[in-house]
Parts: sequence; structure tokens; C-alpha cells
Amino acid sequence: ANSVFVQMPSQVWRELQQSCFFYEWDEAQNVVRWMCSFDTTEDDIAHFLATLQTIIDKYSKQTN
Repeated sequence: ANSVFVQMPSQVWRELQQSCFFYEWDEAQNVVRWMCSFDTTEDDIAHFLATLQTIIDKYSKQTN
């Protein structure tokens, strides 16, 4: 399967959505859907993960 459903704080996925395309699956529950397709590259995935990590690090520092 190429679909991943993730529940995360809205501020994290909304910021991630500014640089990576994905759908809100259930906004009330803060669930998003991440998918790959036949033309997704390793660079696309690396960019997505690096951006997500940067955002998570930013919000983690704010809560500590």
C-alpha cells in the first residue's frame, strides 16, 4: 500500500502543507493522508522527511 494516515497536531501538518502537497483526511481529528506515486523520487521523500523533521524540532523546542 502506498497510503499512510497520520494523526498529528494541526500546526505541524499545516506548516508542512506549505511546502509538501498532501490531503487533509479528517480535519476534526487532525488526520492527514500521505501517498507516493509511480513518479515519487528518493529526493522527494528526502525533502519531505527533512521538512517534517525541521517542523517537529521547532515545535518540540517550544514545548520544552
